[in-house]
Amino acid sequence: MKWEAGDAVAIQLLAPLSAGYVPWTTWSLRPEALLHIVNQIVLGGLSNVVECGSGASTLYLARLMRQTGGRIASVEHDERWFHTVSRAIDDEGLTECCTVVHAPLEDGWYARASVAALRREEIDCLLVDGPPAGEPGHHDARYPAGPFFAEALSPRALVILDDIDREGERAVMERWRAELGFDFTVYEHISLAIGSRPDAAPLHV
Repeated sequence: MKWEAGDAVAIQLLAPLSAGYVPWTTWSLRPEALLHIVNQIVLGGLSNVVECGSGASTLYLARLMRQTGGRIASVEHDERWFHTVSRAIDDEGLTECCTVVHAPLEDGWYARASVAALRREEIDCLLVDGPPAGEPGHHDARYPAGPFFAEALSPRALVILDDIDREGERAVMERWRAELGFDFTVYEHISLAIGSRPDAAPLHV
């Protein structure tokens, strides 16, 4: 896990959303990327977040949703990690604004039956940081999130893809650009891509 100076600043700025501890792993969003996402959610008034891949970011975003009256559902394939994050959510009393969904992998992506209910309400922010990708044979592992949730995305929805410095995620972003009709802005310094509909460009913060 490689952090830079901006991550140290971001941790300080995120301190009001900090409480209980969940380990930062090599798969976690960098603090500076998480800060950028928090800014987008607050300034855009986004209230329903679906996150693919749970972890420290889930806790920060759940605390934010508690403040704003929104909700987050975080999808996790690893059963042990699912229980770790779920316990942290329970311990902080965040269950009213956060749901962690266990969805084992099927054909390289989350079991559709396990996450189908998440499409019942409009999604304002789709944050894709899972399932694991980047290994040979799994470069497009995160692609299914786009078409699966497409019809549930609200008119103001943001689609956020982490690890955009990797070739596989670049290819996924271009497929989403063509198929979903979203315009993407790439933030190279935090390896993040943020997409929105052409008439609702993401805020540059």
